[in-house]
Amino acid sequence: MSYGDFFVDYGGESSDQVQTRMNATLVEVMEKECHHNILCVSHGGSMYRFIQKWLSQEQIKTIKFTNCCILKFEYSEGIFKFKESISQD
Repeated sequence: MSYGDFFVDYGGESSDQVQTRMNATLVEVMEKECHHNILCVSHGGSMYRFIQKWLSQEQIKTIKFTNCCILKFEYSEGIFKFKESISQD
């Protein structure tokens, strides 16, 4: 779920800004020479905006996206590829 621009009026970021920042940061981390396995922890709304960057709505609907879920991606040459969703259920 995305809150859109709700937080902008209170000094926060829009959902598009969150998506841009998250993607830029994760690309920067993945482009470092010393990375192998990276764990990123985030709120569900931010995670949702990240997966919207890399997956279609049809693909997102097939993912078990719950609180405390783990979304596993692989990264290569500037592209994140979704691998699986791991849920506590």
